[in-house]
Amino acid sequence: MTFTIRPGTREDLFGIFVVFQHALHGLYQSIGQATSEDKPNLENLSAIFDYFRVFTEYFTQTADQFWVAEDQGEIIGFSRSMIRDGIRQLSELFVHPDQSVVFWNAILEKGKDLGLLACGLGARDSLRTEAGLPLYGHEMGGEMNLGVADAGFGSYVKTYKPWFIGRSAFVEKEKSRTGVVARFRFTEKAVRMAHNGDPVLDKKGRTIGVVTSCAVDAEGFLTGQAYLDEKSAVVDTPIFVFQGKPQSYGKVPNDLTLGDKVTLPTPAVVVSRFPKL
Repeated sequence: MTFTIRPGTREDLFGIFVVFQHALHGLYQSIGQATSEDKPNLENLSAIFDYFRVFTEYFTQTADQFWVAEDQGEIIGFSRSMIRDGIRQLSELFVHPDQSVVFWNAILEKGKDLGLLACGLGARDSLRTEAGLPLYGHEMGGEMNLGVADAGFGSYVKTYKPWFIGRSAFVEKEKSRTGVVARFRFTEKAVRMAHNGDPVLDKKGRTIGVVTSCAVDAEGFLTGQAYLDEKSAVVDTPIFVFQGKPQSYGKVPNDLTLGDKVTLPTPAVVVSRFPKL
């Protein structure tokens, strides 16, 4: 397959809109929220394009660089970059699902000499967990409805500004917030994996929070993140995790006899939120 990569123009707006909608449908289909019968067609996309035109124009006008991939006059993919802190970053890249396998194989082939390898979602999740980065539904949002400050990024919200959408709600929630996400590491290898929702205790047996994420780090230890009472979210604080949320401890102490087993939490320690490389 041969195709052309060239700078995008305003005449390409509908073409990139079509690619974007097909890519979005492909994503929904992969997670079971769409079927092949729902696949968008040109007639329907043409009818709704005017509604999205402003978005696509903004998308291209705010780009540092905007490129399209074209095959026999049909746009099959597009990308754009932006300048942040003086660094050019690839901010979006979309490929029509019909071309995704070809695109994927081409990337692997081009990057083979550079050591490029396929990275699955599990690898991505362990990487961001080890780096102390949040995932929506775990360290933000989710059943606990954790906000930006709960996740440890409150300093990025500039409350000194007189007004912005959500400012009042953020300030009000901060008045009652008592916890924050911290990173932890189990003190021994070969322990059971912790999962979202597993309870966390302090050295006196008091419940101080819950696990939000956990993965194996580069040294073979299990490391994770947990939403903890702020007083406990201090580096080098010992904590204890009940992996798997056991339904019972076993027998009460008075009933124990030689050889009986009881469920104990696994020791861990709070480490710096972001690893020092």
